[in-house]
Amino acid sequence: MQVTISDPVQPSINDQFVFQFTDCDDGSGVVVDGGMMITIITLGGDVASGNLLLGTRIQFSAFAVTEGGETATADGTISIEIDTSNPTVTRIAISTSAFVTTSAGTEEVLTSFTVEITEDASVFPVAVTVETSFTLSSPRVGGSVTVTSSLALQIVMIALDANTVRLEIDIDGDGATDDTIDLTWDELMAAAG
Repeated sequence: MQVTISDPVQPSINDQFVFQFTDCDDGSGVVVDGGMMITIITLGGDVASGNLLLGTRIQFSAFAVTEGGETATADGTISIEIDTSNPTVTRIAISTSAFVTTSAGTEEVLTSFTVEITEDASVFPVAVTVETSFTLSSPRVGGSVTVTSSLALQIVMIALDANTVRLEIDIDGDGATDDTIDLTWDELMAAAG
């Protein structure tokens, strides 16, 4: 591991943590190869008080994890920003312009990805908002994604085919589907936009 920092006591913008793995076995059969570099891109506030702004860029280069004979790889850059500078509001933002993963011989490409989660504790009950947008290119059309809120609402998104998605909505979190909506992907994106 290589660490480039301007002051070991106080982190600063452009400090870097570089990890280079070569057949690193954690002892449980998980082997890591490739590189990962973490760079501090924004920094402000006071760590001791918990009111801070921290932004990092995490760059994966030929990064691979092998477990049980199966290898998953990752290439690309992810940016993460955590903002607790306002004592009652916490904001976490994650983004990437392009991130590529490969698993079981299948490549998936995530582009134009952003998610921003904001928690406002100045109101009761605590207000949580989640905004996201992305494009996922994958030959694996089938499957589902589950979105759960802190208020027990649960939405299961099931890709029915290349054109249609089903939303199974559980309003009260009791595990029973209260409503089912079939939409085209375009209709879903328009509703989210």
